[in-house]
Amino acid sequence: MRSEKLAERKQRELITKQHLNKPPKALESSSICINKSFTSRLISKACYATYHVAYAMLYQFGFSPGAQKGLQNLFFTQVIQTDLLEKEMNKILARLSEERSTADYGPLPVIDEENSAEAIKMASAFVERIRQLLEEREER
Repeated sequence: MRSEKLAERKQRELITKQHLNKPPKALESSSICINKSFTSRLISKACYATYHVAYAMLYQFGFSPGAQKGLQNLFFTQVIQTDLLEKEMNKILARLSEERSTADYGPLPVIDEENSAEAIKMASAFVERIRQLLEEREER
């Protein structure tokens, strides 16, 4: 029983680490996209950076979010409603998700360079804030 708990915890830590390693690469490639005017790709990269750290955090807390909608719901109920993070973080996750959907599936490109730069800024703030929270929890 104890070895199962240990194995489960190690698996959760591995998944968390894998998710935490993805956002820096996504945000770096999003900067390249803005320089080449690939705003749709940039929004997608920024959004997935936020998804990965949100997944990492939820896994670390013992949850297994499914698809992106499940991630957003769990993030809201287990993180925002419990006051682990500011409501602004949920707004960032929701906004980037909506913009990604518009950029990927909308008939016209509606994301300009200014919105793209804002998306990178929001995603970076989101990633940094969750990393900070995870580090604080680890120190306890």
